[in-house]
Amino acid sequence: MKTFREKSTKLRVCKAIPFALVFTLISPSALGDAVTWYLLNVKTDDGAAVTGSFVFDADINAYVSINIVAAAGSVLSTQSYGEPNPTSPGNSEVLIAVPDASVSPLDGERVIALNFLDSLTNDGGTVALDLDGFSFEGICLNNCGQASPEPSRRFIEGLVTSYPPPPAVPVPTLPLFGLGALVSLLGFFGLCKLRQ
Repeated sequence: MKTFREKSTKLRVCKAIPFALVFTLISPSALGDAVTWYLLNVKTDDGAAVTGSFVFDADINAYVSINIVAAAGSVLSTQSYGEPNPTSPGNSEVLIAVPDASVSPLDGERVIALNFLDSLTNDGGTVALDLDGFSFEGICLNNCGQASPEPSRRFIEGLVTSYPPPPAVPVPTLPLFGLGALVSLLGFFGLCKLRQ
C-alpha cells in the first residue's frame, strides 16, 4: 500500500507535466524575443540587388546582427553593412547602417537606410520598404548625421520578412555506398542474364 507521501509526490508530478508542456510549446516569438528579418527582392535604381538579414528587438528598439550586402551597380560598388549608424541607428520604422561604426568621423563612409511602411515588431511578418523617399544608399556627411545626394542610389523594389528564405535545392548525389550498391546490382542482373 502506498503511503500518503508517495501519493502526494505522484499527484504533484502529474499536475506539473501540463504546465511543462505549455511552456515548452510556446514559440519564442510569443515570448517577445528579437526577430530576424530577411531582405527579399530588394533592388536599387542602378540595377543592384541588396541581400542579407538583420535582427530587430522591438522591446529595446535596437538593431543587432546586421548582415546586409549591396551589390555593385552603375553608381556604387559592392558594400557590406554590419553595424547600426552610431549617430542615428534608427527605430522600428527605419534601419540606418554603416560598414564599421568604430570609424570616426564617418564622413565619406557608406551608409544604407531602409525605411519601412509599417513598424517592425517582435511578432514578425512581412513589411514593404517605403520606396517614395528615405530608403537609399549613399555617402555619410557630418559624421553620418546626413547623406550626400551624390553618389547615391534609391530603392525601387523590396520588402523585409521574418520568414527565412527557402534553402537552395540540393543537387541529388549518389553516395559512395549507393554507387557501390548500384554497381553490384547491375553486375548481379548482368550475371543472371548471362546464365539464361
